[in-house]
Amino acid sequence: MKKSDKAPKTQTIDSARETRVLLEKIYSDVKTIAEGQTSNTQRLDRIESAVSELGGLKSDVEMIKVAVMDTNQRVKVIEKKIDNHEIRITKLEEKVAV
Repeated sequence: MKKSDKAPKTQTIDSARETRVLLEKIYSDVKTIAEGQTSNTQRLDRIESAVSELGGLKSDVEMIKVAVMDTNQRVKVIEKKIDNHEIRITKLEEKVAV
């Protein structure tokens, strides 16, 4: 009978030990997940900051586009005036040469 008395105690001890091992593993896994969550939160904060900066850059780019379009229009006007001056100078040179 002593053997049968020892068997249940061994099973109980083994079960308790297995339970502790499983709980330690679960604790370790939960800790790993929590650390990953913290890392993800930090990454999201950096992404939000970058997106905010991009919003400011986008408005700056729009202002630059408007300035470039205005500059292009001014250059076209100047080119027309230069073409007109070239024609006038050519006519003057023809008159002087005669």
